[in-house]
Amino acid sequence: MADWSDLDDQRMKALVVTGEDRPGFGVVWPNVLWTAQLFWQARTAGDHDRRIETWHHLVMAVGNFKRQGGTQICLLRASAEDGIWSDHYARPDLCKVQTLTGEVELRRDAPDTWKLLTSDKECVKGVDVATATTLLSALWPGTHVIIDLRDLRASIGLNLAEAVTGRGVNTDNRRDVEVSWDWYEWMRTKIVSKAVELRTEPLTVERALYWLDRRVKRPRKGEPKQSWTEYAEALGGVLLELEPSS
Repeated sequence: MADWSDLDDQRMKALVVTGEDRPGFGVVWPNVLWTAQLFWQARTAGDHDRRIETWHHLVMAVGNFKRQGGTQICLLRASAEDGIWSDHYARPDLCKVQTLTGEVELRRDAPDTWKLLTSDKECVKGVDVATATTLLSALWPGTHVIIDLRDLRASIGLNLAEAVTGRGVNTDNRRDVEVSWDWYEWMRTKIVSKAVELRTEPLTVERALYWLDRRVKRPRKGEPKQSWTEYAEALGGVLLELEPSS
C-alpha cells in the first residue's frame, strides 16, 4: 500500500495537470489571488476604505470559488503576469479584516486568529473552515492551503498509520472525518513539509491530493462506503499507477 513518501514530484505533476483546463482552477482561482493582491496593495497604501472594499471583494471571490451546487462565475482571467505570484512570501504576517462585528486581526502563523473567521462572535456569516482556509490561502499562498473533504481524505489515506495512532482514526470506520481547524493544522503541516521536499508551492501539493481523491473509484449507490483501510488501499493503488520520478 502506498504512503506519503510515494507522492513524489512526477506523480504530483501528473495529478495537478488534470485540473489545469478546468475553469475553477484556471480562471476563478487566479482571480481570487489577484483580488488578494489588490487587498494587500490597499493595505500598503494605507487606504482604509479601499482595504475594506478589497476585503469584501476577496470574500466574494472566494465564495465564488467555493460555490457548491452551482456554476462558478468566470469573468476575468488573471495570470502570473498580473503580479499575483511574485511577492507572497514577502507579505506581512498579519492584517486586519472586516467581520460582522468590526475588525479582527489575522496572523499568518497564529491559529487562534484564523478561527475568528468562523467563530460565533466574530464570524463572516456563511464562512466555514473550508472557506476560511481558502481566504488564508489567498492571503498567504506560500504558507496556507485549502482544506476540503477530498484533500483531507487523501492526506489521511497516505498517512493512515499516523492518523490511527496520533489522530484516533478507526481503520474499520466507514464515515468521513469532519473538516475542522484541528485537522487543518495537521494537514497543513504535512503539506508544507512535502512542498519543501518537492521544491514547490503548498497549494500545488494540496491540489494534487484533491485530484488523487477524485480518481479513487467509489462503491456504487446503495453499497457500503469504504472503510479507511479499503480507501487507503484504493488511493494507494491509484497513486502507484502513476509514473514515479526516476
